[in-house]
Amino acid sequence: MDGSNDSAAWKALEKHSKDFKGTGFRLRDLFDADSDRFREYSLSHEGLLLDYSKNFLNSETIRLLLELAEQRQLTKAIDSMFSGEKVNTTEHRAALHVALRDPSDASSHPEISETLDRIERLVVDVHGGTWLGYAGDTISDVVNLGIGGSDLGPAMVCDALSPCANTKLNVHFVSNIDPSHLQNTLKNLRP
Repeated sequence: MDGSNDSAAWKALEKHSKDFKGTGFRLRDLFDADSDRFREYSLSHEGLLLDYSKNFLNSETIRLLLELAEQRQLTKAIDSMFSGEKVNTTEHRAALHVALRDPSDASSHPEISETLDRIERLVVDVHGGTWLGYAGDTISDVVNLGIGGSDLGPAMVCDALSPCANTKLNVHFVSNIDPSHLQNTLKNLRP
């Protein structure tokens, strides 16, 4: 997949963006012009709502984005990632994080089964108090280091599952590359 920004579809999208911004529209104007905007630009499935109506886009924006996706062969790239092909070109390996989220197909990737088993053992050992910290004490704090989805995803899961969380564990999230965030988080924790 060509990652350059000089394709016809990309240029058309850039032009559309400039034209759209040049109109001086406010978001409220888009809703005033189309009373069905929320219905047209939102999706709902099993209690999850995706509302993209509050973005500066219209049907032409969607058409151009779909054209760009087709030109860049996005569907093929997604299929390649989900099927376990080597899509990580810098490390010459598959990006199997999507397979970790669907353990029903773990048998096709032995490393997925092994990773899920290791995760389960670690969780059982930490919760059971058999995995000990540096000083030989039980683990009382877990620090998640991540940026973007590696921070937001785990934070969202912890928040969603907080009613059934292990109250003996304190979970901390560090998402800033500035070392002071990590230092402030770690200064009161036992090693």
